[in-house]
Amino acid sequence: MPFVFVAPGQQLTPRSGSTFRGLLNSGGDDLATALQTFAAAVDTVTDGLSATEVVSSVLEDVFGPVRETLDIGPEIEVADIVSFRAEGGTVAGLLRALQPALRLGTPEPLPLRRHGSTTAAVLGVAEALLNADRGSAVVACDDFGDHLDAGAAEHLARELRDSCDQMWMSTRRPDAARAFRPYETVRLSLRTGKRAAHQLTPPAGKRELNVLRQLHLQLLPAMSSRAVVVFEGRHDVAALTAISQRRTKEVVPAAYGVRFVESEGHTEVVKICKLARQLGFRVIAGLDFDKPGEGADTSFAEAVRVADDVVRLPERFAIERALVYGVLRRELIEVFTVLDQEWRLGLTGLEELDDADLEKRVAKALHSSGLHTQSMCSC
Repeated sequence: MPFVFVAPGQQLTPRSGSTFRGLLNSGGDDLATALQTFAAAVDTVTDGLSATEVVSSVLEDVFGPVRETLDIGPEIEVADIVSFRAEGGTVAGLLRALQPALRLGTPEPLPLRRHGSTTAAVLGVAEALLNADRGSAVVACDDFGDHLDAGAAEHLARELRDSCDQMWMSTRRPDAARAFRPYETVRLSLRTGKRAAHQLTPPAGKRELNVLRQLHLQLLPAMSSRAVVVFEGRHDVAALTAISQRRTKEVVPAAYGVRFVESEGHTEVVKICKLARQLGFRVIAGLDFDKPGEGADTSFAEAVRVADDVVRLPERFAIERALVYGVLRRELIEVFTVLDQEWRLGLTGLEELDDADLEKRVAKALHSSGLHTQSMCSC
């Protein structure tokens, strides 16, 4: 069974062992003749260098004191015995010196490395596509897409997947994973101290099928993280991310491999937690508790069942109240006065409110305006 391993390397180089050289070797018997012709042509060009006046003069001066030592008779011209060859004159040496140059938006050709790492990576995958296009081949590719932009990673991953009968690809790029079906994605982990592989199971109904869209939106970008924290809404994620970034003396959650994930309500939190557990993440559910009752208690119990840990705010607390609770009155008035001037929130008469009413008023303004990040950045 043919097996092709796609490895990073220099692109479009004819040196021995390169992907491009392998493609050239498979193109017919003309390569050896072409390489010998190329080497002879290079030798012809360099032969005249020794015969130039300045070079031959310096050569005579250099060899003068050592003619007898090297057994070079006085009748012999030094220029006749010294020639200059690229890399010693071997074909392999000549090919090592060759580097591709491209005219891409420039009048003059520039070395490929000057066109940027993305261009080189795209050409590298293009070589791999041609190399992998073999009948019944198994193609393995490690760390695919590290130097590709998002669009190129998704497009070329799909092209590579479709070019062979079987494809094994490891990647840290969520865009590359989009080229595969959800059930073709396997996540490897070492969370419990043992190597484990995790794979999604087919959805049991329409509700699970709907939540599967969170795989591409939320979980694939978090694929290289150790843990995910699933919150009820996007404002939770935005506000808590801003807070973590403001605490410059503290290590941010990302340093521990923790990623914040948003959902659309407490029932959605449970579904995303379940999906994340299938992929082997350590899962933490973050729940509000602004509306006590049977629904909130049911979601809490479900979250306890499917998540590793659950963090729930105190009773009658949503993220907006949690953000302003315990903040000094003077600071609340200063921050929300500035926000009102910039965003026209209609927050008049803040000075006249008592502490409890002030807290409710600004929390309500946060909920209706969505300025959670801005308020945290202003504190």
